[in-house]
Amino acid sequence: MIHVHDSFAAPLLSARPPATVTAGCASNRISLTARLIDSFAEAEPMWREIEAGAQASVHQSYDWCLAWSRSTHVRTALVAIELDGRPAALFPFEIVRRGGIRVARFIGSSQSNVNSGLFSAEFLSRADPRLMDMLVAALRAVRLPADVVALERMRSGCGDWVQPFALMPKVINQNSSFQLPLFPRFEDVLAQLNAKRRRKKFRVSERRLEPVGGYRHMIASTTEEGQALLAEFFRQKATRLSERGLPDVFGDGELKAFFEDLTRVPESGTKPILEMHGVVLGGENEGRVIAIAALTEKDGHVICQFGSIDAEIAADASAGELLFYLMIQRASLAGCHVFDFGIGDQPYKRSWCTVESLHFDSFIALNLRGRLAAAGLSNLVRAKRLIKTSPALHRIAARLRIIGRPHAAAPDAVADD
Repeated sequence: MIHVHDSFAAPLLSARPPATVTAGCASNRISLTARLIDSFAEAEPMWREIEAGAQASVHQSYDWCLAWSRSTHVRTALVAIELDGRPAALFPFEIVRRGGIRVARFIGSSQSNVNSGLFSAEFLSRADPRLMDMLVAALRAVRLPADVVALERMRSGCGDWVQPFALMPKVINQNSSFQLPLFPRFEDVLAQLNAKRRRKKFRVSERRLEPVGGYRHMIASTTEEGQALLAEFFRQKATRLSERGLPDVFGDGELKAFFEDLTRVPESGTKPILEMHGVVLGGENEGRVIAIAALTEKDGHVICQFGSIDAEIAADASAGELLFYLMIQRASLAGCHVFDFGIGDQPYKRSWCTVESLHFDSFIALNLRGRLAAAGLSNLVRAKRLIKTSPALHRIAARLRIIGRPHAAAPDAVADD
């Protein structure tokens, strides 16, 4: 296999002749062409055009994927699809190995809350089972260096559009995500919940912070501020996980570099991809950050990508809840339409959210080995979902996860994470 490298030293597959699939009668023939693109730079015009649609997740955006590629140097494969000669879809894949199986998945999938794929409006309007069968055939014909394509945590749709891969064989992902619809009036947002209780909790939090110097809601406006908050998040999260006997999932240097890249403020002065928020104390505790969250926003869809708290001071003030109140209020007044708490079930998410969204996984076999892998991966997801939805099995799994750890955490603590 011949490889080329883009300017960020991320290995990309060299382009081969396009693979074309046609179907239909002479008067209604459909043609799909798939080709590998040599570099991010070559793909950028088409990529930015398609990602501008509201149906595209921030996790498949050009800037998000580029940051992942240049931080991790993962092997990538960019597949462009044309429908009757017009740009129709783009698949930014990374190639990873799972137990000896070569898997093509969305770039940065391990850090994605929700995936959508990248489809043109025309493709979405014409998508039907026949067109999706042709798309699968085109992906096979382009000869990706993989045995199976794993499209994980796909949302079923957005607004008026339906996810095309929902027309294909799929399995429900083991994890749901949780959302709170937003409205121009914050009072209408709180009305979906127990508004009186929410306001009371907010006032109690403020009062409990007064003896330690009061607080301010900090929103990073420079790269330095954003990366300082990010560094404090890494510290807080490492401490919290260590206390629970869990490994530091944010300890990897490449992963830290990826998030640091996302917090950089562009030269144009627009806001960074990852907007860092914090609750910062004043007075004798001036500058101490006791709650942190990172948000992304695309087309009015706000996602909380991660967060942390410092419970060493004013733990009874519920600084994390206070920060969510402030961020949701700000997003509502800014005209955003949904605040997404991301994938994973936690009590605090259910306390804020009125919507639970299911996601699905779709596995496309590219060869005989991939056929076996697709069946195995689908069954694995089904097993995980069975465990997640059964309290008894979940507790057993939580206990098994901590066997052998030197500082074993309580099963409930593990389950919450």
